[in-house]
Amino acid sequence: MSPSRVIPLRIANLGKGLRYLGQVYGDPRDALNEFVSNAADEYGQTGPPGRTIRITLRRSGHRPRIVVSDDGRGLTRSRLEAVAGHLCESEKAALQGGDQIVGEKGIGILAFAAFAEHCDIVTRAEEEPTTHRMHLRRGAEVCEIGDEVERRRPRPGTDVYLTGIGKEIWRVFTIPKLADYFRLRRRRALLAGEYTIEIVEGHKTLPVRPEVYKGNPFEAAPVRTPFGPIRIHLFLWPTASADRHVALVGKGGTTIVDDVATLDEFAHHPWNAGQIQGEVIFPALEQTTGRKGVVRDAGRFPLLERTLQELEVALTAELKRLAEEHRERSDRELFLRLREIFKHVLRDLDDLENPLRAPVTDPEGEIGPGGPGQDPISGGERPRDGSGRGAGPTPGVEPEACAVIRQRHRPAPAWRLLPFSEERRHLRSDFDADSRAILVNELHPDYRSVREDEIAQIHYLMALTAKELALWQNPRSDAPAVAEDMIRILVRARRYLPAKG
Repeated sequence: MSPSRVIPLRIANLGKGLRYLGQVYGDPRDALNEFVSNAADEYGQTGPPGRTIRITLRRSGHRPRIVVSDDGRGLTRSRLEAVAGHLCESEKAALQGGDQIVGEKGIGILAFAAFAEHCDIVTRAEEEPTTHRMHLRRGAEVCEIGDEVERRRPRPGTDVYLTGIGKEIWRVFTIPKLADYFRLRRRRALLAGEYTIEIVEGHKTLPVRPEVYKGNPFEAAPVRTPFGPIRIHLFLWPTASADRHVALVGKGGTTIVDDVATLDEFAHHPWNAGQIQGEVIFPALEQTTGRKGVVRDAGRFPLLERTLQELEVALTAELKRLAEEHRERSDRELFLRLREIFKHVLRDLDDLENPLRAPVTDPEGEIGPGGPGQDPISGGERPRDGSGRGAGPTPGVEPEACAVIRQRHRPAPAWRLLPFSEERRHLRSDFDADSRAILVNELHPDYRSVREDEIAQIHYLMALTAKELALWQNPRSDAPAVAEDMIRILVRARRYLPAKG
């Protein structure tokens, strides 16, 4: 056997390696965010808070470009040369910036290669009159450093010019899309006033406002760890929405992961339910190179995982409670709307025998059914036909038997949502003569399909009401007569139903 050898690794093609390092970002905005991080780190090291990071867009003209500017201390020429000679060795990691310093890998400067051909870092250091420039080109193994005259800065700070941006990339770099991105990614720092971000294009300047969470606050005490506290700010909703998620926030108030449910450890309820909005802040977490993932180290990440898992039972119970309250409230409001609609429908259908009107004896009321000269009043319930629907028909009432009775008809339409038993699961609705209510099968697929759309739900329930009234009118189950009555009711009901979206 030949002896083993230790062979040092070398990058055979440095230019290709540099190009690959710059292309680890899935979203071009993640790459642009690296230069915002550099400006934020500069402010975090020097203070005071509240200074501005400016992103200027110029998509037309001789050289379309994006410029990221800060008013920090700037860089001397010697520091520029040190940056070029020490890629992957960030000096920020050794600084005492605490949780405010995001940069630590020393490769953020290469992020420009994800969306631009060229990057010019134009900077002026404090107490120096000269503005310097570092020019980088995608895939090049060298950079150029020299004095800058044309774009010299009147005061200390740094401007990063990004040019050679493709047309398809410019579709992502618009004011609205960048504002939406940074209000989430930089939410915590913007809320704390550590700095501000503004996006400029032409004469338009848009300050980035941090995302404001809404919903029912869920109180969770900070969790102490050897690496610092884990702070949890969550807001719960009774209904689901695709744009609600929980973010992981790390150093400098920067979002590491937009949605914890994208991590395998949390790809389950309640995190993926679309009913929780908020953030989990753990500055000790480390970002992956592409800045859209979290490093699953053996020390910090298990603490985060255990903390969130311990919340799941309480979160699930609270979401269930909120959903039940919301459902009861929305059902009440829906039925009130249906009652109002039904009042108009019944007025248009004077000839319809309505089982939802409750007769109330009233000496001062109008002469009720069965008065002189009227036809016998038919029974109200349809016969059983083996399907379990309805009871046997009640006997008709002769006019003379109740001619002296005066009664007032009180409109009392009622609907009840409930799960039907297994043998009746195929039915969409039924009529309960005792309670004079239309029973709606909430387990039927048709009802489930309209449950989250109030207007569609109103149309569905009104169709069921028309069906039940038509069946009531035709207790002998004469199919043509039932169909005709359903159409007659629906035509009149449609005048008062809200339009579908």
